[in-house]
Amino acid sequence: MAPLEGDVAEALREQLGDTTGAVVDRFGTGVAAGPLRVLLTPCGGDQPSWLLVGTVTDDTIRTAAEQVLALPQDPLLAGIDS
Repeated sequence: MAPLEGDVAEALREQLGDTTGAVVDRFGTGVAAGPLRVLLTPCGGDQPSWLLVGTVTDDTIRTAAEQVLALPQDPLLAGIDS
């Protein structure tokens, strides 16, 4: 899991969205390749976009995204543009 700055996040979101089989929903933009899941959460307010990657199920990565999106803004990330 990693926070991504605005320009980097948008470029990745566009590339993921153009991938065959991409899913765009309230959790973000995601793709799967075999057991690997990649999900980029939407940015919102003071929150950066979060890149989640793992060999997990679709349900697991969506649950992780939901939990990350519910977190309060981390003061250590306050300098990251979302």
